[in-house]
Amino acid sequence: MSGQQQPSTIDLAIQHFSACRLSKAEHICEQILQNDLNQPVTLNLLGVMIHQLGKNEAAANLIAKAVELKPDYPEAHRNTSNVLQSLRKPVEAVASL
Repeated sequence: MSGQQQPSTIDLAIQHFSACRLSKAEHICEQILQNDLNQPVTLNLLGVMIHQLGKNEAAANLIAKAVELKPDYPEAHRNTSNVLQSLRKPVEAVASL
């Protein structure tokens, strides 16, 4: 056996996302959330993917849940701001930062 550690499921989703294999990343995120809805990193990643598809309300809800679960998650706050800007809510976007 090699000394290499296998990537976690969310790490695998992030790798697919980074390689623009969004359908694979989305599928993995959905599997994670089927087992546990309280996964802030997964919620944030799925929210970013949904945002890229133009589904901004759904993205805002997913990322807001990530922030609720992990208030000290700066990436989720930044992504919330991006989605709120897309929803033409500049005041809320600034507040989220």
